[in-house]
Amino acid sequence: MGNRQCCAEEPAPELETTAELSVRCVTSDEKPKTAAEIDEHPFVPVEFVVSVEKAADGKLGLSFDTMEECCVQIVTRIVPTGLIEAWNKANPDRVVQVDDVLVAVNGASEQLVQKIGGSQGQLELVFRRPMPLTFSLTKEDQLGASLSPGTEAIFLQSIKEGGVFAKSIADFGVKPGDRIVSVNGRRQDASTMIKSLQEAADLEFQVMSY
Repeated sequence: MGNRQCCAEEPAPELETTAELSVRCVTSDEKPKTAAEIDEHPFVPVEFVVSVEKAADGKLGLSFDTMEECCVQIVTRIVPTGLIEAWNKANPDRVVQVDDVLVAVNGASEQLVQKIGGSQGQLELVFRRPMPLTFSLTKEDQLGASLSPGTEAIFLQSIKEGGVFAKSIADFGVKPGDRIVSVNGRRQDASTMIKSLQEAADLEFQVMSY
């Protein structure tokens, strides 16, 4: 498990693109759904393409939360002077948001941060928009899940079959690599949220499901 960051502080030119988003985006301010409001997997995480032109010294302007075991790169910050912020301003209906996951760079799905850092020219970035879900449970002796702290959220490493956690998320596609982003209504640093999960009996938590 390790965390890497990819940030930019250099100004980026305005971008023009004809890239199309083929399916509806779920915006970050959409009210999280509860398990009771969802019928058997109606949501398929949205994937969309961002196309930018990167100079040799250009910066995307993104920070990532990384779970190496699952090859996951989650956006945790968008720098105001980077290429992605310029893309967002030029494409307000197709913006990259915090909690989106980067899944491919120019068709490749491995070592994504390294590919970005050493590249120049046209970059085709595929992002996936997660589904926010809220769950409530009363914890028994153990939560029944292995957790790994990221920089700003908790990665689910594994889920114990038959445990209280597994029962609360049953039938909603939550899986290892998804992230717990708030506990009892508070989005805090990962270590503080893990402590709350360990100490509190009655829990409400929000999961970003990818």
